[in-house]
Amino acid sequence: MTVSNADSINTLWRWIASDRDAAAFMQGKPDQWGTRINPNYRGMDLDIDRFPRNDLYCADISPDQPKLCEFDAHPYAADDHDAARSASRGDTLGRLYDPAANPPSFKKVPPQPVGQQGILAITDAATAARYGLPTAQLKNAAGQFVAADPASMRAAVGQMKRATGSTVLRPNPAGTAATAYPLTTVSYAATVPTKITKAEAAAYEKFIEYAVGAGQTLGTQEGDLPPGYAPLPQALRSEALSVAADIVKRQAAGPVVEPASITESAPPNSQVLSGAPVSVPIAPVQIGAVSPAGGGLPQGTPIGAVISAAQALLASVGTSRFGPAGALALGLAALISGPVLLRIGAGHA
Repeated sequence: MTVSNADSINTLWRWIASDRDAAAFMQGKPDQWGTRINPNYRGMDLDIDRFPRNDLYCADISPDQPKLCEFDAHPYAADDHDAARSASRGDTLGRLYDPAANPPSFKKVPPQPVGQQGILAITDAATAARYGLPTAQLKNAAGQFVAADPASMRAAVGQMKRATGSTVLRPNPAGTAATAYPLTTVSYAATVPTKITKAEAAAYEKFIEYAVGAGQTLGTQEGDLPPGYAPLPQALRSEALSVAADIVKRQAAGPVVEPASITESAPPNSQVLSGAPVSVPIAPVQIGAVSPAGGGLPQGTPIGAVISAAQALLASVGTSRFGPAGALALGLAALISGPVLLRIGAGHA
């Protein structure tokens, strides 16, 4: 489990809450084998965006050793990537006390041997594919166990509804389509058209046009949509292109600003999980040749152009502002549909 808060974690909890048996188990009802939930988690609120640690038990291992506590034996992973990479290595991330060390101290638990690994990790499908982790088929609201693949994710998108007062598609783990993967989400990017320069607006437009055009091709080459993602339905591609043009149009109608730092608070009823204001750096952007790792690509090539546009996009908004929550916190000034992305999936090595 990861230490960070995320919309994808909230989707996972909503999926659990939508399943009758799982919800009953969370309330204290035993499963078919008589197993009951840890009392520290019984009846907990499931509309959350984190993995809580309500049981901070510490075990007495030996009179001459420190207690072994929950965060030593089963610590959080830093993020989805850390969870998947650690699972692929047989690394539980746990730490045990070593009295023979000099000085005696807690040390990492050795990785599990290849062929004898038994680790479950919660991660996204793209990262699971990157590290070769098999993923679980999940039970959807129709009672079907479904694997994460482009067809099941596109079926899930068809079950999504717009968030109240916005154009953002909200994940719907309770959707009843028999072929839908329940933990599918749509990724969004955001900007404030009237707070960027003409060059930045053009970079956004170019980036979006590539992302929903040639960038929707599944593959493993530079610029392709990697395994773990699904191409956008045509309706969302058209919507993204319309927004791309609107970014340029809105920027032209507003004042050109100098590089500065602005703060936008979340609008009422925006469904942002964190109420903290969002600080967005507005930085100058220079479009030019980019030399990614592994060799240079001229700006004129298709992937070179999108790398340049992406660099401009990241400089003007910042990587932390991507995702539905970031878009909502900016007051829905502009929304850009990104690839359909499975944000949560069970993987194990």
